[in-house]
Amino acid sequence: MNKFINSIYVLSVLSIYSVGHTSIIPKAKNLLENFRCSKEAKELLSSWQSTQQWEAIASTPTSPEYTTPTKKMSVWIQMKKNKNDLLISKVTPFNYIDVKISGNCKKSIKQGKFKISKKKYSLDDTKLASFIHKNKQGIIYSWSPQMELSIRGLKEILELSKEKKIPLLVVADPEVTQKQIKEALKRFSINLDKVLVNRSFELKMRKSFIHYPSTLAFKDGAIISPIYPGYASKKRYENFYSKYIDIKK
Repeated sequence: MNKFINSIYVLSVLSIYSVGHTSIIPKAKNLLENFRCSKEAKELLSSWQSTQQWEAIASTPTSPEYTTPTKKMSVWIQMKKNKNDLLISKVTPFNYIDVKISGNCKKSIKQGKFKISKKKYSLDDTKLASFIHKNKQGIIYSWSPQMELSIRGLKEILELSKEKKIPLLVVADPEVTQKQIKEALKRFSINLDKVLVNRSFELKMRKSFIHYPSTLAFKDGAIISPIYPGYASKKRYENFYSKYIDIKK
């Protein structure tokens, strides 16, 4: 399962400048074409509440892999096709279920848990869900104090948030220290009391770790926008996110 999570990074780096639109295959029936046990696979995907927002991830021509979010935050599905069987996995920050469907439509199931290490000043999926459900809509801004444009973008998005009264969740690169964060904020005269580092499984799956800065929009309890990678002016952020959330003119 860790291989699956990390493999998303590989393909996403190649497509990050397409503003979140990787090679999307919208319907599961296309992925299951010519698979003898497609009925069983579709039933499983439906029971796991697949949104069918499939994206190709790192794979080989003979063993393609795809991933999609589900209707529940922090629950994702991965599907890997081999010549004679299909592996479908449901993954959360805490555990996974692998279901292998063989050519004779028999299922074998494997389950496991991930080790969770809680760290101070971290944004995990529980905190992310709390913020998203507490606010009707808003923006999530991921940044790194090691990238100047990322810090300049933070000033832009903070101004937009304040001016338009948009709830804003600011999260930092998990590879940096609180000291680096504080020094960067001080250097650019940005006043933030506390900045959490990004350890969210959901945000990682949505590629927020790949490029700094990156932003996402949420509304009515769900993340609804593609990732917006890179620095933007206040006006450009406003123009982009007005397609996804309500922004006062």
